[in-house]
Amino acid sequence: MSLSAIGLILAMHAAQATSAPVDKAWERCAASDPDQAIAGCTELINQGVAPASDLAVAYNNRGMAYAQQRQFDLAIGDFDKAIDAKPTQAELYFNRGVAYEGKGEDDQAINDFTRAIELKRDDADALVHRAAIYSRKGLFDQAIADATDALSLNAGNAAAYVERGSAYYAKGRLHEAIADATSAINLKPDLSRAYLVRGAAFDDTGDFDHAIADDTVAIRLSPNTAKGFVFRAAAYEDKHQHDQAIADATHAIALQPDARAYVIRSWAYVGEQAYDLAIADASEALKLQPDFAMAYHNRAVAYERKGLRDQAIADFRAALRADPGLKLAAQGLTRLGVTP
Repeated sequence: MSLSAIGLILAMHAAQATSAPVDKAWERCAASDPDQAIAGCTELINQGVAPASDLAVAYNNRGMAYAQQRQFDLAIGDFDKAIDAKPTQAELYFNRGVAYEGKGEDDQAINDFTRAIELKRDDADALVHRAAIYSRKGLFDQAIADATDALSLNAGNAAAYVERGSAYYAKGRLHEAIADATSAINLKPDLSRAYLVRGAAFDDTGDFDHAIADDTVAIRLSPNTAKGFVFRAAAYEDKHQHDQAIADATHAIALQPDARAYVIRSWAYVGEQAYDLAIADASEALKLQPDFAMAYHNRAVAYERKGLRDQAIADFRAALRADPGLKLAAQGLTRLGVTP
């Protein structure tokens, strides 16, 4: 989590004119260790003698420490108090926005990032965070606009390139996604998500070998993150390398059960003619994501190959209900002599 350093800077400033015991409390309040920061800031807050501006610093620092510990409700409460004392301090809204984002309350996070941007027009970090949320909400044009604005403020912002590249990818603008991810990698070669974005774009262009290479780098950089294994499994399966796809999807599931990993492995099992395993994996995917059209499709194909016509028809129809544009499901019904 990237939290603003403003609290640390302000805390050191606030401690300059205080007595030695209070100085020690400010030093703890500004510590990078969250437990020390919470203890020091709490001591200062409980003393009740600091002016409101200094209390705002203490609440902000403690809020950042709570956020670092993923205690987001406590963090938000402290940022609320800091904002009450300093309602025009942009960084406080940014910090609260990050806490809301960590809690998954994206609308509140957008509101805070927007307020931070209004108060500080050159807040590239707030623009990048808001871009990420817009992408999660499917608002890709807004995400691209925010990331572009962030890059106009700082052309060396690798995170902005990643966010814009990810939004380009979602819109099918694959070459632009590759270009932005490459820019991010050139700026920050250890940014694993940039490799994932570029790998996904390479995969969709049919350049499976480059996709696998990028996903492999992402896995090396973040070996305990499932997404790299999911992406590489997809690329292996696109190359019809079923064994490698099954191995990567299995590794991803062991790290974190993921509907996409089950769907990829189910399709690899279809390729291996292991239809019962394919049905089981597609069913697991649907438990995690009941509207996953490709899970219904994969299970339908497995049923079809096993000669279970009624079950296949039911799943192809379920796939079309989940995604009316899924041509593979319509083709499956046609193969079975049924009108889509």
